[in-house]
Amino acid sequence: MLRTVLSSLCVVLALSIPSLAQQAGGSGLPPPATLAEWKKAASFRLKANIHPRMRAIGRLEPESDGQSATIAFQINPDGRITNVKIVNASEGLSPRMQKYIVKTFETMPRMPPFPPDMGAMPDLVTVAVNINCDSKKP
Repeated sequence: MLRTVLSSLCVVLALSIPSLAQQAGGSGLPPPATLAEWKKAASFRLKANIHPRMRAIGRLEPESDGQSATIAFQINPDGRITNVKIVNASEGLSPRMQKYIVKTFETMPRMPPFPPDMGAMPDLVTVAVNINCDSKKP
C-alpha cells in the first residue's frame, strides 16, 4: 500500500515540477519582480549553463583553449532565446567551434520571463564567451 502511495506521489511530482519550472522561467523559483532581479537571475543562468552545455554539445577542441567569441542573441519576454549569432570571434577560433557556441545558446534553457518593468519588447543581448577546454576550470 505504501509503495503504491509513494509511486503515485512520484508521478504527481514528476508531472507538476516541469509546469512549476516553466512558470518561473525554469528555475522552480518565483519569477523576478524587477529588472534588477531579472538581470541577476539571467546572469546566473547563463554562467551556470554555458560551459557545461558546450561540453555536452560537442568536443571542445584543445587548440581553441583561450579563444573567445562575442555572441548576440534576442531574449523574448517569455524568456526564449532566439536569433543567436557570433558578432566577433578570435582569429584562431575554428568554424566548428563557432557552430558549437551558437548551438550552445540556441539550446540554452529559457531565461526568466520579463518582469513588468521590462516591458513586452524583446531585448538584444551580447555576451563574451571564453573557451576553456580544461574541465576542472569553471
